Amino acid sequence: MRNTITRILEEYTRSWEVMTIKDPSDPAKTIDVVPPYVMNVDNYVKPEHRKDRRWEGSKNEPGYLQTLDKLQKELPNPDNVDPYDSSRGKCRPEVLKAFLETDGSKLLAEGRFKDLRAALIHYAVGIDCSGFVSRALGRVMRLLDIPLELRWKTLGYNTDKVDHFEPDSNRPYRSNCTVIENGGSDFVSPENILPGDILCNRKGKNFHVRVVLETLKNNGDEYYFITAESSAAVDKLRVLRKKWKYVKSSNRMFYRFLDKLECWTEETNWNKKDVKFEFRRPKAFENIDPRSFDYVEDCGQTSAQDYSSFVSRENNAITNSRNVNLRPDCSTKHSAVAVIPKNELVTVDFGECFVSDSPKAGSKWYRAYYHGKAGYLCDITFEPVDSL
Repeated sequence: MRNTITRILEEYTRSWEVMTIKDPSDPAKTIDVVPPYVMNVDNYVKPEHRKDRRWEGSKNEPGYLQTLDKLQKELPNPDNVDPYDSSRGKCRPEVLKAFLETDGSKLLAEGRFKDLRAALIHYAVGIDCSGFVSRALGRVMRLLDIPLELRWKTLGYNTDKVDHFEPDSNRPYRSNCTVIENGGSDFVSPENILPGDILCNRKGKNFHVRVVLETLKNNGDEYYFITAESSAAVDKLRVLRKKWKYVKSSNRMFYRFLDKLECWTEETNWNKKDVKFEFRRPKAFENIDPRSFDYVEDCGQTSAQDYSSFVSRENNAITNSRNVNLRPDCSTKHSAVAVIPKNELVTVDFGECFVSDSPKAGSKWYRAYYHGKAGYLCDITFEPVDSL
């Protein structure tokens, strides 16, 4: 069951890490866009940016806001979280990708943005931390067919979107830090956390939330796990993953970013008295019996036990040669989308192997991710790392 949760969260996280869309200047090509962190408060975006006619539109020419509104009403809402706040830090990946493919050429035609990510930051279209986590939990609850009452207890529901209480699966869930925090159980110790648990960090009015993607093999006194979040750090401003290490004997917590091989950094907020830094288990997952739930897909149903048998866990690898080329396809004939130095940490999906005749017959390629770029790596260019 927990492997199934990891798979769902993994696929959702990838949908935010990088989006591959048709190149607005050449539809025959594709480009990668890294969606930005955006907070859902009015003062996060400059008022003059939202008063721009290109944003608000006119009777004769719809603006970006009208495009977002249209898409969020027409496209499926797989997490059932509030579908109407795409322009306020609560966008869903399906809407954002369609928006970029619909209005991407118009955004670039303005001539004042170096790329589409810069345009999204300018107009404040993206995802904040609670939006990312609430949509992640909503997706897991729907795909595992969690009872509706538990879903509402976990994320609540938007009372301003419904007139009265009805046991209706279409009721939109909320996307709010306080609701997420209160929708979790009491404190869960680091050595007992599971995929789907949330990591809350609150100091005064400042709040941040992450979701646990995966727990890794423990090393005696040390416990390892991976989280995903939409980061507000000024040098990040995107969805990213962190690997964590909890040392039980000293009650200390360390982390490092998964997209770069670096030393462990101690999380100083862990033991601060004026900071709430704690793990919680969403109410929807408190008493899960793996035998009682199925993984539900649009094309049918697969039991959680069968589905988890081919789940690909979070795998990391280190490049073993200079200037490793991340290719857009499984061939050295294609130009690189990124050049990776030696001894760099990359994320590799070992769940599916692609066999190619390049650079030689029988070469094995894998989908890989590096610094927001997605592509393929040949297995001769990296070494798998089970535990860093």
